[in-house]
Amino acid sequence: SFRIDKFENRKDEVGLLYSNLTSLHDQIIQLFNDKERFAADVSHELKNPIASIIANSENAIIKAENSTSDIAAFKAIRKQAIRMNKLISEISEAAIVDYDLVVAKREQFDLSEALENLVQFFEEQNSNVSIISSIQKNVMFLGLPDRIARVFINLIENAVSFAGENGQVRVTLKKSWRHGITITIEDSGPGVPEASRADIFERFFSSRDGSSVRENSSGLGLYISKQVVEAHNGTIEVLDSDELSGASFQIRF
Repeated sequence: SFRIDKFENRKDEVGLLYSNLTSLHDQIIQLFNDKERFAADVSHELKNPIASIIANSENAIIKAENSTSDIAAFKAIRKQAIRMNKLISEISEAAIVDYDLVVAKREQFDLSEALENLVQFFEEQNSNVSIISSIQKNVMFLGLPDRIARVFINLIENAVSFAGENGQVRVTLKKSWRHGITITIEDSGPGVPEASRADIFERFFSSRDGSSVRENSSGLGLYISKQVVEAHNGTIEVLDSDELSGASFQIRF
């Protein structure tokens, strides 16, 4: 909110301008409210039939006796239903993110601790990938903790997937007076072709080399990540990893 006490009572040009700006601000907030509500309603209505499709296809797989073709068909139906379910969830998430970035209040939090906790979680969940971290302690940040955490989750999840079996992922965070805060997440996967580096942040783009590793990828994760980073006055780009030879995602605040 940018409301200023007593400005609404002014009768001059400044008061009129202030009145118009607050009215416009209220309309924008309402627009984002309506967008979030619509996405939530659509998501709810679509998820119920999709859940039914998944459940019935799983039952059909179990009950199919010796028909290989029937089992394959039901598995294909289940796979696409799961993919659709994830896509709907992330479309709804994108609408909520838009709302939060405009309306939610920023708060001061420990960025180092948030990243360390996520790295630890991924280490526990992915024993087949080596995750190395170098995180500077006590780096404080003003922003939306849940949304920033979602960015880290998206990038580390991608890195782990593309690194593959016995691959490596490196996560670093450092802060300096000259460069500000820099977070880098690298992997030993196939990397990102230079021609695709701008496109991977677009909605529904998911044709990075080796993307078969990411089953049910919606192509929204990096788009949402870019929206969140830029809303916090930051930048995100993908480069080549000098040490791991794969992709290197770099965030600067």
